[in-house]
Amino acid sequence: MKVLKIHIENIRGVKEIDLEPEGENFVIFGPNGTGKSAIVDALDFLFTGRISRLSGEGTAGITLRTHGPHVDSKPKDTLVQAEIQILGSKDIFMLKRSLCRPDKLEILSGDKTKLTDILKIASRGQHVLSRREILKYIAAKKGERGKEIQALLNLRKVEQLKGTIRKRGNGSSKNTRLR
Repeated sequence: MKVLKIHIENIRGVKEIDLEPEGENFVIFGPNGTGKSAIVDALDFLFTGRISRLSGEGTAGITLRTHGPHVDSKPKDTLVQAEIQILGSKDIFMLKRSLCRPDKLEILSGDKTKLTDILKIASRGQHVLSRREILKYIAAKKGERGKEIQALLNLRKVEQLKGTIRKRGNGSSKNTRLR
């Protein structure tokens, strides 16, 4: 998926910003506290209705409704809107979501049915890599990098299934081995 344009209002550390990456990779940089992570949070929120950094281990008491809006704003004042294009397709979609209805993704233009599979991938958290996850992969030793990629892409269940198949295959016949 390519992000062509994104408009963010009152999400986390961002009061208002418009970006036009035009489907290209882009780098967000600046001093601490300037809203870099909030741009990633806004994309996460747009595609999933959640901000993954506000859930899970070490986030007790943090809620999307309370901690998602900019400090000076309320959920009704928030907005993330983006124009996206699916890779290998000419289809362009305009998506919109607000913290006042995080469960409701509005598809303002584009064929909704073509977007379903892409949104399923996003729901598994495979659309956002945090700095911490990238550094963990970079710092991994040669033998551990494969495991880190599996963790990054949420593929642990696939590896467990492969292990089960290997065990069953190796146990069923001495002449048959799965690699």
